[in-house]
This record gives sequence, C-alpha cells and structure tokens, in this order.
Amino acid sequence: MKITLQLIILILALNLSTAQEPASKLVINEVTTTACKAGKLNGSITVNISGGMAPYRMILSNGKKITSSTTELSVKGLPEGKYWLVIEDNSSQSQFKSSIVIKSINPE
Repeated sequence: MKITLQLIILILALNLSTAQEPASKLVINEVTTTACKAGKLNGSITVNISGGMAPYRMILSNGKKITSSTTELSVKGLPEGKYWLVIEDNSSQSQFKSSIVIKSINPE
C-alpha cells in the first residue's frame, strides 16, 4: 500500500511538471493586403498575430487554408474582392476578421 501511494504521488508530480502552460490569448495584430492588377490573381493578404499556441491555421472565405508555425500568415494569388478570415491555434482559440478588401489596379 505504501509503495502504491508513493508511485501515485510520483506520477502526479511528473504530470504536473510536464504540463504545458496555458496559451496566452490569440490576437490578430495587423492585416495587410496587396492590390492585384486588373484581371490577375496576384493580390495577397498577410496577417500578423500574437499569443495563442503554434501551429496556427488561417481559413479564408474563398476556401483557401494555410498552416504555419510562425506568427505571420500569408495567402497569395488572390483576385480583387472582399474577404473574411478565421485564425485558429493549437489550443482551440480562434479570431475572426471581416471586411478585408483587395483592390484592383490598372497595369501601367
């Protein structure tokens, strides 16, 4: 009985010492866009985030998805238009951003 109790205490101590710290709050700091040339698919959206727990996943309203272990996520090859996105992290946090506009410019 004494050995079993000591073993349980040891297992609990090991679990506590290896438990991960809870992730800090996931925040979208900045969203930037690059305009595309008229009729081309060369616009982009770049999102800078902080907090949360990597890896991060960005889901764009057009269905594109990317995963990254860094806090900068970027999607290229986009046409002009209005988009929304969701950022998710590995600790099940998510953030939503709407009204992201990629403008079209005339080629010179």
